Amino acid sequence: MSFLKHIKTHLFYLLSRRNIILLSVINVFVLVLLLISSQVFKGITYIDEYRRDTLEQFRQSSFILIKICLLFIFLFVNMSYFSGNSSKYSQYFIKDKKSKIQFYLTKYISIILFDTIEYLILYFSYEFVRLILPNTIYPFQDFKLYFYVYLMGLYYLFLSSLLLIMTESNFSLIIPLIMFWGTDILLSSSDKGTIFNKIILAINVSVSYEGELVFGALHALLMIIVMIEANYIAIKKKDY
Repeated sequence: MSFLKHIKTHLFYLLSRRNIILLSVINVFVLVLLLISSQVFKGITYIDEYRRDTLEQFRQSSFILIKICLLFIFLFVNMSYFSGNSSKYSQYFIKDKKSKIQFYLTKYISIILFDTIEYLILYFSYEFVRLILPNTIYPFQDFKLYFYVYLMGLYYLFLSSLLLIMTESNFSLIIPLIMFWGTDILLSSSDKGTIFNKIILAINVSVSYEGELVFGALHALLMIIVMIEANYIAIKKKDY
């Protein structure tokens, strides 16, 4: 089977009716929450009167909302791909080492492609709501912030796939959820300067409430590469 046909097969498997409905509901839910947090239903007069406070509150609440939803979407997609029937349909494609590498390579490309589209839907939903607010004249002003959120999502994507490959259990996804919430709590506390807390933050990819990667983009890319390498090793040792 060719490279592109592999990708089409993976996407066909992911785009089940259940998954499409669920993700569509999440996307609409996010858009509605963004509209509510923008205060747009209170009218232009109210927004214009409290312009600075309204925009800042909208940016903060949107950041938290999209960060959480993106994480759950990435974990959900991985859970759909690496558990249950996903393991069963791989036996029809993997015949030798070469076909195994091609199968998993196209699988990861399909996941990243799908997750990137979901990320863009969420980001452009944010941009749409922001641009309908009065006196907002600079589109894509927060692109860097949400690109950092995307990098964070990629880290958790590869971390969760590694855990699913190693344990073959959806319960392993509790670990990235604990890591996410734990680092979020650390970032909002005043006690993140201790050695232990710095180690916890260093083995993670986190975006601070100030809109920056905690240890910078280079650290984030390094952690993603480490996760990719760990996935590769785990796949090589896998029987299928």
